[in-house]
Amino acid sequence: MPRPLTVSEHADENRILDPRTSAEAGRWKTSRTPYLREPMDTFNDPVVRKVTIKFCTQVGKTEVALNILSFSIGEDPGTALFVKPTKEDAKEISADRVKRMIELSPALNCHVEDWETGKQKMNMLRYSLDRMFVYFGWSGSATSLAARAIRLLIRDEPDKFERWTGREGSPISLSEERLATYSDSFICDTGTPTTPDNHMEMEWADSLKKRYFVPCPHCGEFQWLRWPQIKFPPEVRDHKIMIRDKLAWYECEICKEKILDIHKPTMLARGRWLAFEHEKIIHLATIHPNDDPESVIPDDAAETFTIDNADSRWVYMTQGECPKLAHVGYHLNALYSPWTDKTFSHVAGEFLKSNGIPEKMMNFANSWLAEPWVERVEATDESKLRMHIAGYSKQSLPEKARVLTAAVDVQERLFYITIRAWGYRETTWLIDNFALPHNDPEDWENMAKVVEAYSAPFESPEYEPLTVLVAGIDSGYKTGQVYEFCWRHPLFKPMKGDVSVVAGVATTALEKYPHNNKKIPGGLMLWRFNPDFFKEKIHSSFKIGPNQPGAWAPVSPPSNNAYCAHSRKPHSMRRSDSALRWRIDFMPWATTTIRRPSRIAEPAMPKPDFLVCPVFNPSAPIFLNSSGFRLGCLILL
Repeated sequence: MPRPLTVSEHADENRILDPRTSAEAGRWKTSRTPYLREPMDTFNDPVVRKVTIKFCTQVGKTEVALNILSFSIGEDPGTALFVKPTKEDAKEISADRVKRMIELSPALNCHVEDWETGKQKMNMLRYSLDRMFVYFGWSGSATSLAARAIRLLIRDEPDKFERWTGREGSPISLSEERLATYSDSFICDTGTPTTPDNHMEMEWADSLKKRYFVPCPHCGEFQWLRWPQIKFPPEVRDHKIMIRDKLAWYECEICKEKILDIHKPTMLARGRWLAFEHEKIIHLATIHPNDDPESVIPDDAAETFTIDNADSRWVYMTQGECPKLAHVGYHLNALYSPWTDKTFSHVAGEFLKSNGIPEKMMNFANSWLAEPWVERVEATDESKLRMHIAGYSKQSLPEKARVLTAAVDVQERLFYITIRAWGYRETTWLIDNFALPHNDPEDWENMAKVVEAYSAPFESPEYEPLTVLVAGIDSGYKTGQVYEFCWRHPLFKPMKGDVSVVAGVATTALEKYPHNNKKIPGGLMLWRFNPDFFKEKIHSSFKIGPNQPGAWAPVSPPSNNAYCAHSRKPHSMRRSDSALRWRIDFMPWATTTIRRPSRIAEPAMPKPDFLVCPVFNPSAPIFLNSSGFRLGCLILL
């Protein structure tokens, strides 16, 4: 039987923070981050079987998971599985966090054989302790998730998980099936949300939702900290000045007084988690030294609690009743952070830096506010879309074009190919679109020859034609063949749609071919892109005037009626020819957003000999950066 300790008490008694991974090394103190106490202690509640911790970054959500695992090892043993998005993440949390947590704590280390002599039992992804096993898995591996029965399941950042684990379905479902043999199993999900249809937000919606309410230092009214209450001088638009001069404050929703960062420690210590849909805190009275408490507090008041101030005492009661449910969710944003790099002014500064840039605003919503990014796309008026049709001929380049990219969609019988030109600040023009047959193995090589040899001339004869700098190819169909093809033809980069990607584009290192498990010589990089993100980006560009920097020229004359009609419907993805061309327009833009150089004034037209930018030419990235184009580092891969 475990000792009568809670997880937070166990952590205070036994957890030692590693100076290599913690800014405040030494003994763990729950009082430093009091909002973590209740989420940790849900593991001790016999009713609760699942906890969803929807927190912003760097406020302690992973520490909750580590302290629960520490309690399980030291006090209440049961086989555990710690799941991360990738194998590299799993190895990192094992070596850098969990192994060090065990080594630094005598209460945990006594359950481990010597790490060297016991190496047959201990490896980076499997700990064999004297009373339990700890396994480390990742979302892309069915084997790491399905090989054993477990009692404790920890999933860190599940919104970043792969949607499928090969042929065995969802890693979420697969990991939960391992809990079936334990009647007292427990699930801990920790992470930042991404979009409303991803795991963290859906689990939060399905839980007993709780937020951390803190009292105003001026009036004593309890409230949860929300972004709209952050105020700062309206004339300040420079995020650096905002942070340097500490210009932001929090405005109390009740008394409108300024709440400053110096008030946070006391507010956090006095805070309480509330199931806000079922209960609320009523401020009954403020008692001064000469007041009679019985005359101030109503006779019919239920059980009360108090907060002592220097010259008064605040009296409260909780109205309503919190139901007992097996699934509890907790939400916390960066406004609660006690750390010096997440002050009110830092949050306001991050907003100023992100405002107007969709991918940065998505990160602000996810990583700072712990809120899902809601796509705000409206159908585009078809007549306005036609205004973007530029006055250039198909298969020829407008004067401001600088770079040519291609996108290839692999279908059962055809390759659908789109060629786009790019200019200053992601201004783009559709140059060509066509289909090639896909029936025999040699058709892959024929397609490569066509794209590699593609050359688009400028309308002005004084400039040299452009060739394709990089080509993205969809790997969702015939994945193994696509990977082998890309390995043979470095111009082509494998791409995969993945709505869990937060910042538009992410990369995953591939070591083996999925269809035969053979090693990829030298490896390969898979580009994962969020189609919803780029759908919004494309529609946002429609609002930019024709021929302006950042404008999207969807089709060249003669106008393609089907293409324009389809493009105005942001959620329509039918398998028509125009729909396919509209869908694979995400890929060329995705290839240009992995890294962005700093913006400078619009460059003049370069000399003709600089226009030819062959792949891997060392001068190409220097040319793009110095010219101020918002294009990606794809040519470095």
